[in-house]
Amino acid sequence: MGITLSPQMVQRFPGWIAPIASGGMASPQSMAQTVFQIQPMPAPGTLEYTVEIDGQQLRYRNTPAQWANMVHPSAQGTPDHQQPGRRRQYDQGSGLPWHAAAGDGGRRAVHAFAHGGGSIAMRRGMQTARLGYFGKLPARADFIKAADNLALASLLDEWLAEVMNVVSADPRWKLNYDAMPPLDFAFVGTRSRRAIAGHLAASSDLSQRRYPFLGMSAIDVDDPAGFVSRSPLILAPLWEELRHLTADVMDCAEPDAPLQALAAGRVDIDTQDEVRAQHFTDFLDRHTIAALEAMLASASVRRTILAIGLLLQPVRRSGAERLDKSLVLPLPQSSRQRYLVAAFWLGLIVPFLQQGDFELSLFLADLRGMPSLVVGFGGAAPETLAAIIDPASAAEHQISFDYAGWVDELIA
Repeated sequence: MGITLSPQMVQRFPGWIAPIASGGMASPQSMAQTVFQIQPMPAPGTLEYTVEIDGQQLRYRNTPAQWANMVHPSAQGTPDHQQPGRRRQYDQGSGLPWHAAAGDGGRRAVHAFAHGGGSIAMRRGMQTARLGYFGKLPARADFIKAADNLALASLLDEWLAEVMNVVSADPRWKLNYDAMPPLDFAFVGTRSRRAIAGHLAASSDLSQRRYPFLGMSAIDVDDPAGFVSRSPLILAPLWEELRHLTADVMDCAEPDAPLQALAAGRVDIDTQDEVRAQHFTDFLDRHTIAALEAMLASASVRRTILAIGLLLQPVRRSGAERLDKSLVLPLPQSSRQRYLVAAFWLGLIVPFLQQGDFELSLFLADLRGMPSLVVGFGGAAPETLAAIIDPASAAEHQISFDYAGWVDELIA
């Protein structure tokens, strides 16, 4: 496999190099940069391949080819060299990923997605989130994608590919995967000015090769520290719209129209919504711990609150920026109250993380039939979602508060 250039284009190459920093005008003081387009071509016998130029990736799966814009040299370039490596095959699929020779770049989703589109700014705090999708559907023979921001889609695709590799290590993984209910997710950071949110459903293609179908978007964040604890309330309209549009796609035997509606979707988001903030304050004023226990059908809310403090206090003292296990916290059955309680739990967690640069993964999922908030502290670590899909790995990667009697022993 190689790259072939048109002779006419090569002959005129010196004439269209110009530094972007100078507005496209040649200047001896600026480094020359080239804006060019690249179009992938089918490679017989290959399911997919990736072309990477200065940190910009074009991933091609033998679907209808599209032109992609690239810049050379690019500010996205990294000093690490890239090398192809085989990964474990799952569900009769194949892949040839690229692994960074150094660093942990694949784990921090929001940090990796520091720039790019996905939202349209309006007034301060108000923006319009543009929706996109990718994944597999039973009505389609292969992977499909429609995204205004290809960088976001590629980032989440790489994350899901890692998740599928982790869960496929279990011989029963197909049963676990097929049983996973749809879920909402988000990646948010205590110092990140971007947030990613989406809705994910287990799916497969026409040949029953399993891979999720996902709707997603991204928004800008003015106040990262304040946003994280309120993120369930702020992202609620986005999650609800994605849930509705994605369900329409999954339920339709001929999904062309629902897919077009999803790709054209727009959601207004206000990161400084005072009405929602006041609603949350009123919720806290009206509810005691006993009322919260009744809402959650749980008698361990008091212990759970204490347990969060006991578990996270060492983080505040040590300044650690990564926790290997995720927390599983109960949510009410009522969808109207679910976001309020999720914000309550995050309001207890976030103060312990303010001294560090944490990226959290949030999942609103049904675990064993109970609505739950899963909080991961390792960014896009695949183990967090894999533990939601595979109950056998939950004990290793999750901390649940179904039994919190150990708290009484510690504080006695």
